Amino acid sequence: MRSFIRVMIISWLLVFAGSGVVTLAADKPAAPPQKQPAPPPGFDPARHMRIDEVSPGMKGYGVTVFHGATPEPFPVEVVSVEQGFSPDKAVVWIRCPDPRMQLTGPVQGMSGSPIYLWTDKDGPADQRKIGAGGRIIGAFAFGHRLGKDCYVGVQPIENMLRAGNRAKLPDAQKPIEAGAAALDQNLAATWQIARQNNLDAQQTWRLAAISKLVGYTPPAENTPLPTAPPKGAKRMMLPVSVGSPQQAQLLAPYFAPVGLSAMAGNADASAGLAPKWIDPDKVKMAPGSVFAIPLAYGPIDMAAIGTCTDVLPDGTALAFGHRMFAEGDTDVPMATGFVHFIQPNLDASFKLGGSLKITGAVVRDEAVAVVGKPGVNFPSAPARVHVRWVDSPELNTDFEYTIVHHNRLLPALIAASAAASIDTDTTLPRINTVHLNSQVKFVGGKSLDIRSIAPNANASRIPAAMVPPIATLIENEFGTMQVESVDTTLEIRSDLEIAQIVGATLQQSVVKPGDTLVVHVRLQPFRDPEKIQRVELKIPDNTPDGQYNLMIGGAQPYAQLLMTMKPHMSRVANQKQLFKAMQELLDIRDDALYTVLRLNEPNNLAIGRSELPNLPSSRVALLAVPTSTTTTQYANSLEHIDAQPYVVVNQVMLPVKIQQDPGDQQP
Repeated sequence: MRSFIRVMIISWLLVFAGSGVVTLAADKPAAPPQKQPAPPPGFDPARHMRIDEVSPGMKGYGVTVFHGATPEPFPVEVVSVEQGFSPDKAVVWIRCPDPRMQLTGPVQGMSGSPIYLWTDKDGPADQRKIGAGGRIIGAFAFGHRLGKDCYVGVQPIENMLRAGNRAKLPDAQKPIEAGAAALDQNLAATWQIARQNNLDAQQTWRLAAISKLVGYTPPAENTPLPTAPPKGAKRMMLPVSVGSPQQAQLLAPYFAPVGLSAMAGNADASAGLAPKWIDPDKVKMAPGSVFAIPLAYGPIDMAAIGTCTDVLPDGTALAFGHRMFAEGDTDVPMATGFVHFIQPNLDASFKLGGSLKITGAVVRDEAVAVVGKPGVNFPSAPARVHVRWVDSPELNTDFEYTIVHHNRLLPALIAASAAASIDTDTTLPRINTVHLNSQVKFVGGKSLDIRSIAPNANASRIPAAMVPPIATLIENEFGTMQVESVDTTLEIRSDLEIAQIVGATLQQSVVKPGDTLVVHVRLQPFRDPEKIQRVELKIPDNTPDGQYNLMIGGAQPYAQLLMTMKPHMSRVANQKQLFKAMQELLDIRDDALYTVLRLNEPNNLAIGRSELPNLPSSRVALLAVPTSTTTTQYANSLEHIDAQPYVVVNQVMLPVKIQQDPGDQQP
């Protein structure tokens, strides 16, 4: 029976196959050959090679800077050509047998290194010389991590020239918009840093409030951002020398999503300042030279390091062989650069170096290349940092940095420059409190004041305080703002300025409307005697009888209660309202004791951010419909704010009874 069924199935398959209904895998038609587009404008057949000229076994060389500022050649041989590496794009795979490359594998910072291939026109194979002859096929651009041999993907020069032809000069007065994702990336990175450094709710309440203000939901606990690309053939990360390991740890979450690697180095390397034996005026942009993008410079130099692939007759420079941000038109500085050394790593080797002399600006940033134009300006902002050591004034320092105005990175770079300024001579004391005061001026005249007091601080407290407000204002759903200047003072005290509430008592358990509620709060400062703080709240004459809750605490519970009572304050409809809401959050003092009595007022209604208090019940029923997204009920409160010489780190809640005639109370 089984033999009969098997015969019948085969017979039916043969019938359908004969009629064309069944197509076996072996009969799948071959894909039509890809038609090669015409070479782009600027393609010089005497210098450039088309991808259809490439075949396995061809040999040649690449050019890059291994040390100093002078490009050096290294041998390469073609392994294969992969069509469809990305839609309508091919990649040439090469092997690098040079002993240096065998040791390091693909190197971060070699992106853009031009690859030259020889043909029969370059003479007999035994007479060819590494570093001479050949034509550019493209740029060193892709690699595999953790490889045992050095295989590299080459971006064809034809693709890079097409990107160069799309480049145009930017409007230097208008910052390039990075899209709504920039704000989310900055907030996500700040949350990651806060969690890596175990910052609790009392230390991150402003970050939480700003996240809520812009509608951002933080990732779940223990959900880190990627700090390196996944396995597989990926574009090479661009190394940025940022200074100390702590600086690298702070900047990594901001840099990684845009393809930058924050690298720690020694004191000289981290500063990125040129060695004395290199004359910046003698280093020119050329194929194989360092192509640097300074992001912040002055006392230190944070520059993304890659390699120049080609310089066209009009001075246009093509580099990297892959994107930096892939945002199309852009305007960030272009500079020559140098390399201290290449650090071999099992995971990803990298160049440690810096920039030398700014020669123009990158004006185009595409998936296949970045394009620089000489003599072009770019937007930037001065960031002044004043470090004041209260107990060691001889350590006081002042710095002025220039921060490139790129909306994705500007907030983190401003915070990083402030954090780096602390570690120039010493580190924070084991017991410390850092007072941060920063004024951020925007083009157009607006100014934002950022104030924060951080007891027992580490470097992570600075980006937690500075990045969220700046990132929110320069890039949000309502538009962009351009930073004009930043002036930051960091006051460092060798004391822990905190206090805990160890008790609170009401002078009277029942209070009449019109009377004064008196509370005695016991505060225990760090290493100081206990303090009694008397707080008085005048109860309005028209306060209804009832049971109320009294909150006594620091800035964090006060802000949380305020947002609960007045949710409409987190609803903004334009840039002006967003700016006002941001400043209101930042104006909440860290060094204060807050006493708040929430009132029972069911007839308060807000439309948008406008408050309508004490409405008739009929109006409330009419306006407060469940489907409304702009109408919310809110509560007012009685509050008393007492400035303190420390940060109050906890809260207490007390029940309060308000009654017109307390004498009616039963014993």
